[in-house]
Amino acid sequence: MNIEIYDSNLTAKDVRENPVQIACRGLVVKDDKILTVRAARYDITMLPGGRVEADESFAETVVREVLEETGVQVIVRHETVRIIEHFDGQSFMNIYHLCDYVNDTETTHFTEEEVELGFEIVWWDKDDLLANLATNETLHAHGTNIHNREFLGVIHSLEEDR
Repeated sequence: MNIEIYDSNLTAKDVRENPVQIACRGLVVKDDKILTVRAARYDITMLPGGRVEADESFAETVVREVLEETGVQVIVRHETVRIIEHFDGQSFMNIYHLCDYVNDTETTHFTEEEVELGFEIVWWDKDDLLANLATNETLHAHGTNIHNREFLGVIHSLEEDR
């Protein structure tokens, strides 16, 4: 399933030439809790994930990013939803995957940017996570957009798990 979101009255014609940045995210559930990372500096909660590297499959990206950001090893079950956000001059595609928890190495490998953002690991109850994503006022100009995207990614990924 693809969900496309257009900023400020943009149309498909307006963004046809936009470069697209692709990232992959993993939904991991353990003991009825959902694994997230929180950028404490801006109070933004996201599923773990990041940019696809050269010669890397989407599933490989999810496994690598979840491990780097949380220390959790996963097995990717399948892709659940693609959310494409279009802005003036740039588009972002986040590809969500449902993952099986394998184990926690308890070792993270945050990038310099993630350290500056104060990344921390948070396991959420599903209802609490959805409420946070739906109502939390973040401290970043695009925080609400990020939370809305993550809300859609979570609900569509959980729906795929039924």
